[in-house]
Amino acid sequence: MDQRNIIVSVLALSSAISSGTSAILAKYSTYKIKPLVVNFLRSLTGSIVLFMIISVISPNWYKNLLLYQVLIVLYIAFMGPFLAWYLYIKSLSLGDVSLVHPITNTYPFTAIIVAYFLIHEIPSIFDIVGGILILFGVKIISSREKSKGKKISITPILYSIMVSILWGVNTTLFKFLLFNSSPLSLALLRSLFSAMIMFPIVIKNIGKEIKNTRYTFSAIGTGITSDTVGIILWLTSLQVGKVSNAAVLSSTAPLFSAVFSTIFLKERPPPKRWLGILITIVGIVLVSL
Repeated sequence: MDQRNIIVSVLALSSAISSGTSAILAKYSTYKIKPLVVNFLRSLTGSIVLFMIISVISPNWYKNLLLYQVLIVLYIAFMGPFLAWYLYIKSLSLGDVSLVHPITNTYPFTAIIVAYFLIHEIPSIFDIVGGILILFGVKIISSREKSKGKKISITPILYSIMVSILWGVNTTLFKFLLFNSSPLSLALLRSLFSAMIMFPIVIKNIGKEIKNTRYTFSAIGTGITSDTVGIILWLTSLQVGKVSNAAVLSSTAPLFSAVFSTIFLKERPPPKRWLGILITIVGIVLVSL
């Protein structure tokens, strides 16, 4: 493994840990706050923190932006941080972290397919075999087995699949933009646009939703771990490496979130789900080779 691959691996795996932490914080905040408000607080936090960082590092960052870049990020902001993240947080509020997170993190498989057509990145045999394992692992994870006398609801599973598709497309669009843009400016625009989109929707009821300090800070923590630390690490790894490398390594996050959810949220994933998680991770690793 050369130095570039090592850097990509470290960045992507660090973003996976941050993403795993974010899933726990998002799940916890939905105990008392509606998913859309959690999503808004996440994007708003990311916008504020990223703006402070970029103002110090590169005060004239906006002068290098082109119209097509802004329009693509606007599309990404609507389909990703707004729509996909709302569905993601909603699915977390309805199902276990160990069920939802592994399914949403199959997005690299979608990204590889889109990258082939958009930027002509050719998948290898490892990508194909790994993709099959990922789909098989997800099938096991999402199987509707009984848990404490109740069947797993299909709703969070369907939401999670939709999130995976939206994230996969956005991953490739980000890779396209990163040829001529900095990760920090893209991360800021992504969070800022999504916060602006959600603001008119949540402004009337946000005061009622954020009365409980503990859950509000948890939602803010989701913004720090996902829209600042996580997104910067992920976009940088995506800029340095191939889509198939960066995306799949960062999507090992379900392994971390599954462990964290058992420790902090007292979730008890059944053995079959752990098997599905491990198979999914093996598929992800194969794709990254």
